[in-house]
Amino acid sequence: MKNKVALMWIITVICLILTIVFLFLMNKTEVKYEEVTATVISTSTKEVVNKKTQNRTKFYEVKVKYDGKEYELQNVHGLSGYYEGKSVKALLANDKLYANV
Repeated sequence: MKNKVALMWIITVICLILTIVFLFLMNKTEVKYEEVTATVISTSTKEVVNKKTQNRTKFYEVKVKYDGKEYELQNVHGLSGYYEGKSVKALLANDKLYANV
C-alpha cells in the first residue's frame, strides 16, 4: 500500500514538472502570421444537442474572401462582428485564416 502511494506521489510530481516545462516552452514560441483584411461572404450557426444530457453547443461558421480565394475563418467564437459584405481583420498563417491568435 505504501509503495502505491509513493508511486502516485512520484507520478504527480513528474506531471507537475512537465506541465511547468511545457508552459515555458509554449510561451517562448513565436506564432508567425500576417494580418490581412478579408470580406465576409456568409455566416451560419449550427447547434448540436447531446442526446444524453440535452446540452446544446453552437458552432459558428464564417466564410470570407481574401485575395480571390474563399476561406473558412477559423477560431470564431461568435457572429456579433461578422456581417455579409463587411471587411474584417484576419490572421493568415499556413494558408488558413484565423479570427484571432
